[in-house]
Amino acid sequence: MTAGAWSRHWLTTVAGLPEEAAAGWMAGWGEREWALAEVVHRERWAGDAEVDVAALAAAGFPKLLVVGARSAPAGPRRELADALVDALVRRLGVEVVVFEGSGHLPQTEEPDRFNDLLRATWAVPEPGARW
Repeated sequence: MTAGAWSRHWLTTVAGLPEEAAAGWMAGWGEREWALAEVVHRERWAGDAEVDVAALAAAGFPKLLVVGARSAPAGPRRELADALVDALVRRLGVEVVVFEGSGHLPQTEEPDRFNDLLRATWAVPEPGARW
C-alpha cells in the first residue's frame, strides 16, 4: 500500500472524514506533507507495545512527552489530546515539551530541535547528581 492510499484509508476509516474531504485535504499536500505521510505509513503502531506503567512511573530517569502545538485537520480533537497529556503527566511524571512549529510529528518537522532536546536529556549527569 502506498503512503497516499494508506493516508486516505486512515483519514476515512479511522478519522471518519468523508472521502471527498480526505481527497480535498490531501490534494493540498506539498513535499513536506507527503514526506510526513511516508514516515507515518512506515511506523509501527505504538499501541502494540506493552508498557509497564508502574515500572515506568517509578523509574528514576527523565521522561519527556514531546507534543506539537499545531492541530491536524483530522485526528483527535484538542480536548482529547490535552486529556491524554494530563494523564501522562499525572501517571508517569513526564515533562511536557511543546514544539510550536509542529503538529503530530515534531521529530520530523523540527528534527534539529528534537535531536538537541534528546542530547540534552541523555547527557551524562555530574557525579553524585540525581536524575
